[in-house]
Amino acid sequence: MRVVPRTTRWCGVLLRRADFAPVGDFHWARVPLAGGHAFDLAGWDALPSGDALEPWVLELLGASAMSELIVYADTGRGAFRFAYVHNGRLEACLFLARDGDLLPARHSVAERLGAAIEPGVRITLVGGMAAGAAEPDPGPIVCVCFAIGLSTLRRAVVDRQLTSLADIARVLRAGANCGSCLPELRAILIGTRTGGAQSNEPGP
Repeated sequence: MRVVPRTTRWCGVLLRRADFAPVGDFHWARVPLAGGHAFDLAGWDALPSGDALEPWVLELLGASAMSELIVYADTGRGAFRFAYVHNGRLEACLFLARDGDLLPARHSVAERLGAAIEPGVRITLVGGMAAGAAEPDPGPIVCVCFAIGLSTLRRAVVDRQLTSLADIARVLRAGANCGSCLPELRAILIGTRTGGAQSNEPGP
C-alpha cells in the first residue's frame, strides 16, 4: 500500500444549528458548538460548478430550493459565502475558498447561529464574516430580497458592463424575486450608464 499526497484545491467552514454527517468526496471534521455544529471542510477535487453547485450547497446547509439564501461570490479571489435564513434567523452558513486565509475563524461566526437577521443588514451578514481585506461598502440596500446595495449595483453595471435588468438579475440576482425594486434598478442602470448616477438615489 502506498500513501500518496493529494493537493487541497479548496477548503471551507460550515456552521449549522442542526447536526448531520456530510456526504461527498472531501474531508470533513465536526466541532461541537454551544449553539450548533461547525465543520471544517477540505477537497482535493474542484468544487461543483454550474447546475451541480446549488443542490450541493443546499444539502450542506440543510436547506431546500425554496429556502431563503444569502449569497456572496468573490470570483476573483475564489471565495464564496452562503447563509440560510429560516423564520428570520440564521440557520446555517457556508464559506468556501481556494485560499484558507480567506475563511473566517469559527468563533467569529458561531455566535450568530440562531440570531435574528434583519433584512437591511443581510449583506453584512456574509460580508462581515469574511477574512482578509475589508469588503467595499454596498451602499443603501435597493434589493431587499437579496440585500444588494446601491454601490454594489453601480460597480457591477460599470465593471461588468451590464446593459439590462436581465443582466443585473443574472449577475447579482437583484430584481429576480418580488420585483418591487425593478423601477429603482432601471433608474440606476440608466443613470450609471449615462453618468448621472448621483441623481438616482433610491428613496427611503
